[in-house]
Amino acid sequence: MSSAQRKADHVRVTTQLDSQYHTPTGFETLRLKHQALPECSLEEIQTETTLFDKPMSMPLIISSMTGGYDKGQTINQDLCQLAEEHQLALGLGSQRSMLDKPGSSDLPDGFREIRKYAPTALLFGNIGATQVAQQADPSRLMHLVDALEADALIVHLNPLQELTQPEGDRDFRGILKGIEKLVIHSHAPIIVKETGAGIHGGVAKKLLNIGVSAIDVAGAGGTSWARAEQLRHNDQSPRDVFSDWGIPTANCIHDVAPLKKDWTFVLIASGGLYSVADWAKALCLGADLVGVAQPIMKTYVEQGVNAVDELLGQWKKDLSKVMCLVGATKLDELTSEKCYL
Repeated sequence: MSSAQRKADHVRVTTQLDSQYHTPTGFETLRLKHQALPECSLEEIQTETTLFDKPMSMPLIISSMTGGYDKGQTINQDLCQLAEEHQLALGLGSQRSMLDKPGSSDLPDGFREIRKYAPTALLFGNIGATQVAQQADPSRLMHLVDALEADALIVHLNPLQELTQPEGDRDFRGILKGIEKLVIHSHAPIIVKETGAGIHGGVAKKLLNIGVSAIDVAGAGGTSWARAEQLRHNDQSPRDVFSDWGIPTANCIHDVAPLKKDWTFVLIASGGLYSVADWAKALCLGADLVGVAQPIMKTYVEQGVNAVDELLGQWKKDLSKVMCLVGATKLDELTSEKCYL
């Protein structure tokens, strides 16, 4: 099966079939403290933040979804325009297809002239950790950044997904060393993220020791890529041990956030954050930003780009209301004291 067909299958399976975790994110056990005397006006609520010295209207990253096939071009163009209009960050899908075309001036579908649709928004390139480990020349990886004029490069960790793909990678040796070499040679921030099974404190320490700029814990609770791969191959058997494998997102944040005492880094929470209330809980636990993918893609596929535009606008309004209801006028006021742990 071609890479392009696999990308198309991923969009179909994650938006149309039951590919979500059946285990919780951990946020359901937390409760935001309703402030009956908030002493604030909705008009004074500030949802703005910055990332890599660029302003954002709210702490939301449109997480990496697709690229590398024909429809991916239209999807990414539309998402870039939305990121620009709403002043958000956007992660692109894996650029592995670009490594397969070294020196080519013709970018694969999904990545051509993307920056012109988001001239000022934060834009992140994306490559798999196994490709980083296998790449002897870090400058080729920098081509992934330069070709898109990206603000940072995401390296995604996905051993669970790879092991559940018949055509997936089986050798994960040398990944940490590869990322370290990339960090040393990179002229852009390096973000390391999981793809839905979570990053715990021990792994985060290793990544911070080699100098990564940001960690996206991408915990269990959103899309189960093990289940998605089962469905992609028409496997309708009962869920196996891997379908719900992973660390719940809330647990990941709780484990990684204390490391901010000793390291300076950006902590991103993703993995089943479908409610703005859960965004606030993640920020109270210590996350700096949240990432959302599947609800955006599902809305896009089912209702179109205008519906996603409305969804993003509604989320910003809802975030302001949630902050008002817990008595937080700024994002840095969303602390553990605002939440029952």
